[in-house]
Amino acid sequence: MLAWIAPLIVFGIVVFVHELGHFLAAKAVGVYAPRFSIGFGKTLWKRRRGETEYVIAALPLGGYVRLASKEDEATAFLEGGNENSAASASPKDGWDPDAMIPFGPKPIPENRWMESQSLWGKLLIMLAGVTMNLILGYLVLTGMFIGYGQPYLSTRADSLLANRPAAQAGMHAGDSI
Repeated sequence: MLAWIAPLIVFGIVVFVHELGHFLAAKAVGVYAPRFSIGFGKTLWKRRRGETEYVIAALPLGGYVRLASKEDEATAFLEGGNENSAASASPKDGWDPDAMIPFGPKPIPENRWMESQSLWGKLLIMLAGVTMNLILGYLVLTGMFIGYGQPYLSTRADSLLANRPAAQAGMHAGDSI
C-alpha cells in the first residue's frame, strides 16, 4: 500500500511547490488569481481567503492556478459558465457562483490581467514554477547530504587472511593503514 501512497504524496508535494511558484509570482506582479487548485476532479476541500479560492481535489495528478485573462469570457464555457451567468447558476451545475469574488459580475480590471503585464512580469510568472521545483530539489539533496552525509571509506582492516602479505608483515585486525 505504501508503494502506491508514497509516490502520490511526493508527486503532490512537487505539484504544490510548482503551482505555488506560479501563484506567488502572479501575486507579486499584481495578476488576479481567483483559484489555486491541487488535484483535479471532485472538490474535497475548498476555502476562500481574500480574493483567492484554495481547492484540494480528488485526483492528485496535477494542479493549476487560474489567472485572470482577457480571454476569460470567450473560454468560460470550458469551465461551465462565465462570470455573467453566476446569478443564474447553481452549485449543482458544477459552476461556482462565487468563483470570481471579489469582483462578482463586474469585469476584472485590465491591469490585473495576465496579458497586461510586462514581458518581465510574464516571464517571472511562467518560470516561477520550474524555479521553485529546482529550489525544492536543491533543498531535498542538501537535506539528504546533511542527514546521511557522504560515504566514508575507512582505512581500518576488519579482518586479515593468514599467509597473506599483510598478515606476514605483522598487521592485525583493527589496524589502520
